[in-house]
Amino acid sequence: MFSTFASTADTDTLDDDSDMFSLPTSHESIHLKAGIAPMPGLSNLGYGNGRESATSSVHYGDSHDTSDVSAGIQSGPDEREDSTPGAFMNTYGLNLTPSPLPYPNTPHSTMENGSNGINGVSSKQNRNPIYKPVDVSVSHNRDGLSKLKEASIKHEFMTRTPQSLSRESQPSSTPELPESHERPTKRRMAPKTKTTELKASSSIPSDLSWPEFGRQCILAAESSRLNPFALHPAEYRLLRNHINHAQVTIYINIRNAILRLWHRNPLVYVSFEEAAGCARDKRFFGLAKIAYVWLLRNGYINFGCVEVPDTAPAMSRKKGKDNPQRTIVVVGAGMSGLGCARQLEGLFAQLANQPTNNGDRPPKIIILEARPRVGGRVYSHPFTNQAGSTLPPGHRCTAEMGAQIVTGFEHGNPLNAIIRGQLGIPYHGLRDNTILYDYDGTVVDRGQDMLVEKLYNDVLERASVYRNKAAAQRIVEGDRNLILFGRDANDNGGPTIADLENSDTPLSVNAKSTASTTEEKPTTGVEKLAGRAYQLSAGFNPNISAAEAIQSLGWHARADVSMSQTVDLDMVAKTSEHPTLGQTMDEGIRQYQAIVDMKPQDMRLLSWHHANLEYANAVSVNKLSLSGWDQDMGNEFEGEHSEVIGGYQQVPRGLWKCPTQLDVRFNTPIKSIRYNTEDPQVRKAVSIECANGQVFEADRVILTTPLGVLKSGSIEFQPPLPDWKQSVIERMGFGLLNKASSKMSPVSHD
Repeated sequence: MFSTFASTADTDTLDDDSDMFSLPTSHESIHLKAGIAPMPGLSNLGYGNGRESATSSVHYGDSHDTSDVSAGIQSGPDEREDSTPGAFMNTYGLNLTPSPLPYPNTPHSTMENGSNGINGVSSKQNRNPIYKPVDVSVSHNRDGLSKLKEASIKHEFMTRTPQSLSRESQPSSTPELPESHERPTKRRMAPKTKTTELKASSSIPSDLSWPEFGRQCILAAESSRLNPFALHPAEYRLLRNHINHAQVTIYINIRNAILRLWHRNPLVYVSFEEAAGCARDKRFFGLAKIAYVWLLRNGYINFGCVEVPDTAPAMSRKKGKDNPQRTIVVVGAGMSGLGCARQLEGLFAQLANQPTNNGDRPPKIIILEARPRVGGRVYSHPFTNQAGSTLPPGHRCTAEMGAQIVTGFEHGNPLNAIIRGQLGIPYHGLRDNTILYDYDGTVVDRGQDMLVEKLYNDVLERASVYRNKAAAQRIVEGDRNLILFGRDANDNGGPTIADLENSDTPLSVNAKSTASTTEEKPTTGVEKLAGRAYQLSAGFNPNISAAEAIQSLGWHARADVSMSQTVDLDMVAKTSEHPTLGQTMDEGIRQYQAIVDMKPQDMRLLSWHHANLEYANAVSVNKLSLSGWDQDMGNEFEGEHSEVIGGYQQVPRGLWKCPTQLDVRFNTPIKSIRYNTEDPQVRKAVSIECANGQVFEADRVILTTPLGVLKSGSIEFQPPLPDWKQSVIERMGFGLLNKASSKMSPVSHD
């Protein structure tokens, strides 16, 4: 199953047409949202007056750039997990509006009855699209303008000092349970509600113009990394035998409208009732069902720290005894493991009717973590001394021992919804104003720096020609003009997409069914860390001679150089069995030296760019595959790079704690995984033995351990992994980046 938390797609789930189409269209099968109960993890989260034009969270540091944090780095063992992150325990003030996307919204902090939490407003109230300022201490719920009573929330936590917080931030004082884990909190059961009739167009704002509605839907699809005008390849495989070309446009409009509902406020889950309301006609409730379940199962909506109802009906004792509950074990409580467990838990809750109809209870999920904390390589080491901290109350000064930078919130980064829309964690943006100093301490001229960078980018662009191309996938586009203006096509029937493709019938002007790859964006994908970002020029033509290219960049070619002279990298790229990026780049720079007159400082600047590229990839460029080093080209996240205030570890803690606590067993490193080949009716399919002697039996196991753990062979597999998988583990490399943290003493001016 593909999701925003996974890197690959499970073709079994994507191509199973009968599974998706067998789901009943009736809304009795999927819980209809009647109200939303408070999220336990966010019950203490308060907000000030949300501003419509406010950005998501705050760029903290604009007024604190010169502040000094006088603190030392804590020494000792890793911190144990004990309590909800500081972000959940306090209010951030008036300028912290965790609206996740370009739609300005903030989560509710009070309900009409005055209790804290998320408002239990009916779905009709949630969908009013007009934004009007309301003079209360809460913000609007998704599109809604619910008239809420003013309430003031006072938290003792907010009055505490950083010094007191540092004492509370020490390793957990909560004793571990005998199983070395905290008890997971139970998910809210779906309330029994009366059957509600599905209404067409009920989720489409009546006083919003169609072009504006279409614009918002297109933006929501782009923010989900989906083509707003075409079917996803998985959607194409699912629908090609069932819909005609006119219905392609109708389906895409419904899908984009559902995404619009989610992105307007990811603190509130999208119900099937709301998804059905995105259809303009009740005839298309079936398409709405397909779009809703596909988006749900693939992690485009209702993911992260959002409260979803448990729709599992009560089962008789006899039925439960005959069909014991299945168990899924996730190994690793890093971002991958937590995201996977959270996604599965949400799916089992929202689609609980499927296993219960077969007499089974939804599976339980157990996470096994070797460390005494969550986060994996995300670890924010707290300072022992928080005196002098200028951070917001409730946030500690930390040193990031691992991952620390969000490489852009836009273009489908799920952390956009989780950090800014659900957890409301403040962050500050990083500015790309790198000043380079030469070996003698002098500042490098900015103009010359830019010239050398353009030359380096040109060589990088020429090397990118040898990149492995993505396999072509067949896609089907809807009517682009109708989608732009938020309009549906006239459905007068006709043959299905598959019938048209298998026949010789010519397609209509607006019907496009072409085999193509996803259009690549003009970026190289090296924006992984806080170094310089290298951009490929839009429409780069590698056939332009190097002499012409260098003059267009602002350089002057040597007097004896012909304008047809170019750079030929084939001698390196095609003669070596395993060409590397470093060898190819070195050859390109060597040939450019014969075209332009480079000074020693220019060569030093080129060496700096080489080093910066190695920093971005955490490995020597001479070990990067020429054809595969930049496979993420066109799929990078966009927007300003940012750092989380108070520590990146707040994010995995939030995934663990909210909306309900996941069942994480700490201090349980895995020793062996054995598959049961006997009768599955007698024993579980998988047996996981831990180093401490504990044994967990499960029906499925999901391994999210780092590649280095698999390479070390510390986990024994019985039977052994297949040769093709083991060979990939042995051949695949990964970067190594060392980090050093130091505490600087305040500068004294005599």
